[in-house]
Amino acid sequence: MKLLHIAIAAVLCLWAASAQANPAAGSGKVDKFALMDTSKDGKVTYEEFKAYFPNMREEAFAVIDKDGDKAINRLEWDEFVSNHSSGHMGGSMGNMMGGQGAMPGNSMMPSPGSADIPLVTPPNGK
Repeated sequence: MKLLHIAIAAVLCLWAASAQANPAAGSGKVDKFALMDTSKDGKVTYEEFKAYFPNMREEAFAVIDKDGDKAINRLEWDEFVSNHSSGHMGGSMGNMMGGQGAMPGNSMMPSPGSADIPLVTPPNGK
């Protein structure tokens, strides 16, 4: 019985330590904008964006930066996240992130080498 109490205490300690190490895990949401905005000035520069998303190309940043001021503000980020998560990617990103437009052989899918894809740098860096 004593061994059972020790085992339960150990599991509870591990669970508490995990929750304390990653508080966002409980809510299921991470505020990526706040994490990217390392200068805490309410906007994300391309350098901050690239540091957080190293495989993203400058074209991806430009798609999010709707007003073209070379910084992503909270409104632009929230709009992008909302559209991205609902599958309604407008503008130059088109229908690349899901739905029928992403199916092989679909005429709506941009052709390889198109300026519309990829916004993520492939692993080989090309």
